[in-house]
Amino acid sequence: RLTAGYVYKFKPTVDPYITFSGVPSSIFIRSNDSFDNVVASGGHQFSLNLNLLSTEDDDITNDGISYSISITESVRLSSGLDRIDFNPEWSGVYRVQISLSPDSRYVGPQYPRFVGGKQNGAIYETRMFVNSSICAKQSSSVEYRCTDNPEDGQCVTTYASCPSTPVICSGSTPIYCPASGTCVSFIGNCSCIDTGKTRCKNGMCVTDSSQCIENVVTCEGSVNMNDQYDV
Repeated sequence: RLTAGYVYKFKPTVDPYITFSGVPSSIFIRSNDSFDNVVASGGHQFSLNLNLLSTEDDDITNDGISYSISITESVRLSSGLDRIDFNPEWSGVYRVQISLSPDSRYVGPQYPRFVGGKQNGAIYETRMFVNSSICAKQSSSVEYRCTDNPEDGQCVTTYASCPSTPVICSGSTPIYCPASGTCVSFIGNCSCIDTGKTRCKNGMCVTDSSQCIENVVTCEGSVNMNDQYDV
């Protein structure tokens, strides 16, 4: 019986990745062996390096500051994906390098890594776009945000221009749901703003529930035919 554990290919599930400055974010990485089996277990780890390439933020450009983030560990999820958490402080375009530290059983020239596209052996390189969370950074004429969530919040000239009275969520229900205008304890309890989309357990909205991480089928020892992500 074959036990998948040798990582030959890997890539983030979303590429290019778009997020907001000052907002905790996560990259999810999917691994495959040389037979395209999903590698759901093993001793491999991933690290993340982000380097700011360009920004419109005057605090950085005027002072000539260089900015980078280095995360040395990933978290293995029950779905078989690996997660790396990070929080970019500045908006702009970042160079992203995801590096593989293979399981000690699969080290050496007899275990080559895939080379092609954005992966070059044990390194996957791409770009990330981080938008400013501050409305005034986007436009000097719209200084106020209607909600605390920069992904869903609308920037306006005054709070009176918001579609409805701003709702401040706190306590046991700190998450605001723009679609319903209610406060909940977990973002997974919010409906998606776009009609027809489904909210996954990790909070992401998708057009097909089979794209949710919790619904990805991992077939140990065989080719995964139900996988919804492209290798």
